[in-house]
Amino acid sequence: MSERTIAAIATPAGDGALGVIRISGEDAISIADKVFFAFSGKKLGSLEGYRAAYGEIKTVIMFLMML
Repeated sequence: MSERTIAAIATPAGDGALGVIRISGEDAISIADKVFFAFSGKKLGSLEGYRAAYGEIKTVIMFLMML
């Protein structure tokens, strides 16, 4: 059985210090690695589970089109 990959904005709209996007599904890491760039330079796929990474999202429109 195939699991869909889904994404949702987890922080409220408006100005804030950070924004959280939740992504889950079998392609979540590969999709996130295409648009998220950690300031440490590490790819999300190289991190252990249940870790946070500080960085920025680039090409949000591309990300939305991939879902």
